Amino acid sequence: MMKLFRAKTLAVGLRMSAMTTCMGVLTGLVAGLPLSAHAQDTQNRLVITNVEVDSAQGQMFIHGRNFGTLTGVAPTVHLMEIGVDVKTYGPYTVVVALPPVLQRAGSYLLTLSTGPNVEQNDSFEVTLGAVGPQGPKGDKGDKGDTGAQGPVGATGAQGVKGDKGDTGAQGPQGAQGPVGATGAEGPQGPQGVPGYTGALACRVVAGPASSSYAYPGSYVGCGYGESLTGGTCYSNASTVGAVSNVGSVGGVLSYTCTLRGPASTTARATAEAICCKVR
Repeated sequence: MMKLFRAKTLAVGLRMSAMTTCMGVLTGLVAGLPLSAHAQDTQNRLVITNVEVDSAQGQMFIHGRNFGTLTGVAPTVHLMEIGVDVKTYGPYTVVVALPPVLQRAGSYLLTLSTGPNVEQNDSFEVTLGAVGPQGPKGDKGDKGDTGAQGPVGATGAQGVKGDKGDTGAQGPQGAQGPVGATGAEGPQGPQGVPGYTGALACRVVAGPASSSYAYPGSYVGCGYGESLTGGTCYSNASTVGAVSNVGSVGGVLSYTCTLRGPASTTARATAEAICCKVR
């Protein structure tokens, strides 16, 4: 898996694969209120920090913050003004499938949007494919001969230094003014929004298929040091759906999926979780 960071460009190769999924999302509540309008704009602004391309799976991981929407609808993602399918999404990570047209090498503008406002949109330049070698440097023209150094000019005469006047006597010290009263201590401000700690490394983990209509059904958790940031559920039957949930299964926070719809003996639900950790 190759990474792309802002202000840096890496070459990556692509291999596509198709997958049909139903979307799921994890959302979180952020404690605290901003102290000013400027701080609120910065904390609530959608920001893309880095991108990872998984060539083997034909998918792209987009990392950043404020990817969640008020309605729970998936963010809109475009590459070179071409809309791409969002597979899974959460407040800090969005996973999209790469279209076949992006198998060609080139630089593409990635845009992610959660609404019409300026702070709900961001863009990121992604370069895919091999980067060509630098071309030869052109010949430099002949430089003319340096002329002879001119003579050193004469040193000017030093001016006459004026006399220094007498220093007057120091005046008496004034009386010390009264000490001002100490003001009361103001109340403590609200806790700020936690900042982005660093680049994330994410992977998609699939659980075993289940025919259960009751919780937990198909479930999967993350490994040691990883955080569950999102997931998806899908059913193998066109007439039977799957519903997701997040809960503790055997003491492990897990992404769960159960069947929902008409009773079926052949339908199976499968849970897939997005597990991330800070590098």
